[in-house]
Amino acid sequence: MDYETLSLYGYFGALVLYIVASLFYFQYLAFRSNWAGQVGTIVATVGVLVHASSIGFRWAATWADRGWHLPFSNMYEYTSFFAFFIMLSYLIIQRMRKTRVYGGFAGAVSFILMGIAYQWYTEAGPLMPALKSYWLDIHVFAMVVSSGVLGVGFVFAMLYLLKNRSEKNGTPRMSGGSDAAEGEINTAPIDGGIMSRFPSAKIMDHLSYRTIAFGFPIWTLGIIAGAVWAEQAWGRYWGWDAKETWSFITWLVYAGYLHARITVGWRGSRAAILATLGFVAVLVTFFAVNLWISGLHSYA
Repeated sequence: MDYETLSLYGYFGALVLYIVASLFYFQYLAFRSNWAGQVGTIVATVGVLVHASSIGFRWAATWADRGWHLPFSNMYEYTSFFAFFIMLSYLIIQRMRKTRVYGGFAGAVSFILMGIAYQWYTEAGPLMPALKSYWLDIHVFAMVVSSGVLGVGFVFAMLYLLKNRSEKNGTPRMSGGSDAAEGEINTAPIDGGIMSRFPSAKIMDHLSYRTIAFGFPIWTLGIIAGAVWAEQAWGRYWGWDAKETWSFITWLVYAGYLHARITVGWRGSRAAILATLGFVAVLVTFFAVNLWISGLHSYA
């Protein structure tokens, strides 16, 4: 069995495991079943390991047969890596925060991205001459890692908006769980609906900010590395190509988000909406531009 086939087996194995993990996470969220949350974590962790093996076999396929390069040179490879880092980032945050209530959403985003990615599947092949650069490897790796981290920040921002609405329509009461600060007021609905299972809106707002603050410098590094690669490949650092323009727009949105929080004190819904717009810009940068706008990055 060749590396390409092994990579595909790992890909579909990870896709199924993410779906199963999401179902267990949602059961944990809906019914407070601790065993379901534990099983969801185990399945998600196995899914990440299997996904990593798929990426590794894809890398081996390019190395052994067609000329070595890192496995994120086209839409299929990049989107697979994107989904991988969303789930990996979530599991790291879960371990740090000691809560599983977000797992179903992270898993859902990951397996949806993987389902979309397979529509662009191509066998591993040689790179164009312009793509053979260590700076390109740094550039794309930084962009995909930051995209995964910013994707988790987006999940927190969306859940904040839902939780904030729930709190406004609910009755104040003391919150529980490991995510809640001592004495914090949680205005979850008194009927104990799904949103009452989440930490307070204030905590999710903070998680979104911390996650985006971590991912933004990595995005910045990716843009800088891309500029250095562009100078090597095309003889200029910046040319306002569609991909370059949208990556800069995304940078401006997230820079504005962080600036508004740090200097102006933006919190809550305004910050969450801006964070959501930032992630929409990420999706436009990597999907809309590649699929519908021609430019120097059209090979992706």
